[in-house]
Amino acid sequence: QQQRQAEQARLREATVQAAAQVEADQAIIVLAPTASTSASRRLATLKQVELDGRLGGRRLELLLQGQPRIGLVGPNGSGKSGLLQLLAGCLQPTAGQCEVHVPVAYLDQDLGLLDPMRSAAAQLQDADPSVPAHVQRLRLALLGLDPARVDLPCGQLSGGQRLKAALAYALYRAQPAQLHD
Repeated sequence: QQQRQAEQARLREATVQAAAQVEADQAIIVLAPTASTSASRRLATLKQVELDGRLGGRRLELLLQGQPRIGLVGPNGSGKSGLLQLLAGCLQPTAGQCEVHVPVAYLDQDLGLLDPMRSAAAQLQDADPSVPAHVQRLRLALLGLDPARVDLPCGQLSGGQRLKAALAYALYRAQPAQLHD
């Protein structure tokens, strides 16, 4: 009993010490681009779509128009990522028809938007050359990417840093549709 209590006290103390070493969460700021689609513009149409069993064997009907913000929820393996890949043009339906009427920025789970050999700053500048470089760097900084790291190849960034760079790249490419997985 005493050993157990001593061990619990030691663990509590270790937890307190570890918590003291953790940095406070930093807020990030996203300068969301203004919507470039009208409320009546058709974004995507899915008619009787099947996706290789990824949608639970169901056929999907979907019409997206205007400026919707939609969250897909469901258990693992229910087809959320597959649906986003379909809308992004990475997959083709096994049945039915999928039409995407606007350019899409797709942020996948593997952060495939980024070239690991190029820096976040260079890729963001290429995404929209009309925006001055100092504004692009500010955008990266506001997302919490350390200014000392924006010129490193993305392959040298940590997972969290790559996520911030990929999010900036997706958001600021000025595509009418954003898909974030």
